[in-house]
Amino acid sequence: MTVKILDQAQHKAVTRAKFSLTKASEFTAEFRQKLSNLFSQHHALDAWGVEFELDQNSLGAKIRTPFGSARAVAVNAIVNSKAQIRYVIEKAVTLEDGRPGHVKIAAVCIDENGVITSEDGTNQLADLNSLYDSESNRAAGEIGLSIIHSIGVEERYLAPLHV
Repeated sequence: MTVKILDQAQHKAVTRAKFSLTKASEFTAEFRQKLSNLFSQHHALDAWGVEFELDQNSLGAKIRTPFGSARAVAVNAIVNSKAQIRYVIEKAVTLEDGRPGHVKIAAVCIDENGVITSEDGTNQLADLNSLYDSESNRAAGEIGLSIIHSIGVEERYLAPLHV
């Protein structure tokens, strides 16, 4: 990346970063809680085999599924000329050198207005600022299921450690 003169949107992303990221963090906490509520339902563990554990020190979480384990990490970022939270899902895998590690398998972006989009910004997936909680709960639930699906379709896996 080279140093250049910023356009208006890029300039705004930098000069409003603190405000935008504070609001986006609040919506990220809400989104994470919606996922926790979904996966703490009795059928989530019994039928889906999914556990979702909130990280108490960050906006992240640990995810355990029949397809392997993953983690969610909240990253402050400028995406599509807006300061927002990139909520990244990383699956636990065995890296090429044989060590355990994580690889990114999915991400969504959460902006200061509570809008969740695909990482490339082309699809609005949810609006946490919706007048109707049922709409935002349903949309967050669909994103949660999509995250579990992403964990399942990733062909890399965490090999058992041999001593």
